[in-house]
Amino acid sequence: TGKVEKRIEKPHADTVLCLAFSPDGQRLATGSADGLVKVWDVASGKLLQTFEGHTHHVTAIDWRVDQREISSAASDAIIKVWNLSTGKASRTITGLKTEVTGLRYLGIENRIVITDGDGYVRIYRTDNGARELNTKPSNNYLYALETSQAGDRILAADSAGQAIEVDRKGKVLSRHEL
Repeated sequence: TGKVEKRIEKPHADTVLCLAFSPDGQRLATGSADGLVKVWDVASGKLLQTFEGHTHHVTAIDWRVDQREISSAASDAIIKVWNLSTGKASRTITGLKTEVTGLRYLGIENRIVITDGDGYVRIYRTDNGARELNTKPSNNYLYALETSQAGDRILAADSAGQAIEVDRKGKVLSRHEL
């Protein structure tokens, strides 16, 4: 219908930069320039949880398929894995050199793929923080990220107007000019 169904007034103290519905569509996670991650009940608009831990803008967020955790990334070059049961970070992944611009869970696994400003696509395990892939398909800043539902293909878009498809081993499958 094009009508607003629900409005959450002033969800953060600063600009909302990323958001993601839970797989069942009942909750919404938001990340903001205020450094916070918040989880909302979609039906009521009620705040359910607030996660603190990033020191800069939260730039990417995604839900694990089983809805037990969400992961967030920020311009502080840190990834946080949040346990929704405990309300605490179960893992912090550091060592990145630039801000994270995209983050997605890979299929039903406990793995996330990220893109960042240095042109790399990386895969990390959320259970132990181990890096499983570190490939540089572009010499440009990577801005956008998407994955196939099965998690076997990764698509990243760069500042030169390319969409680059890679597999989970880092092999470039295709390049498309946008």
